[in-house]
Amino acid sequence: MNNSATYLLAALREKIKEKGICYAELSIGTGIPLSTIKRQLHNTALGLDKILYYASHLDTDLVELSQRGRQLQLENEQFITDVNSDIFHQFPHLFDFLYLLRRNEWTLEEITQKYTLSSTSITLYLRALEMMDYVVLKGEHQYQFKDKGRFIFEEGSKLDTLFAERFRKESFSHKIRPPICIGRIAITEDQEEKLATEVYNKLIEFDVQNKMGENKETLKNVLMTFTPGNQIFLSDTIPNVDGELLKAISFAKELE
Repeated sequence: MNNSATYLLAALREKIKEKGICYAELSIGTGIPLSTIKRQLHNTALGLDKILYYASHLDTDLVELSQRGRQLQLENEQFITDVNSDIFHQFPHLFDFLYLLRRNEWTLEEITQKYTLSSTSITLYLRALEMMDYVVLKGEHQYQFKDKGRFIFEEGSKLDTLFAERFRKESFSHKIRPPICIGRIAITEDQEEKLATEVYNKLIEFDVQNKMGENKETLKNVLMTFTPGNQIFLSDTIPNVDGELLKAISFAKELE
């Protein structure tokens, strides 16, 4: 599911509540059947033109909806606990496994095949994630996520530092000239923060427009420059594992 679209639609539904109107009233005002409105307001494939049509009847626009959506997304983000952060730092391949598992375009079978993982390793990986409170096991290689919100690394943590190192390695591995390169420019820390915020908000706005519209998505990593948007893995591969993984997690949890 498209996260940007999910939160944009949530912002639209929030705006409807704020206006104090029900779907039936919106149906009358827009001329759209009630059943269609109920379906479209939860359909992440809804076109941008229809989003804007609804917005016009709610006295809002894409910028406000994008900002609202971003706020809702922030509220749904979860920081990784200190204990889980230490575990992921010790076993970065476990985090990579979890990340791939949560991506809709990767199935458990595809992950297994790509990394040549044994059935035992898959069982251990899933059990490890259950011990860390990320999934509920429903049977052999059957699971359900407890929360599908976006993970946030605690700034300055070992895991955050590892991610930053891997991000820099990936970003600077491409021989791409930065579009902006200015030396010895006078700028204060407050201005740096303001610039970063404005650029970030504009990027989120573009992200929403492109994913909700007809523009072909070209995922990129952004570090005040543009490089191919390859996934940032914390380890070089996802290896087969043994029972030592669960022992280490159990020990860490006992100290929690």
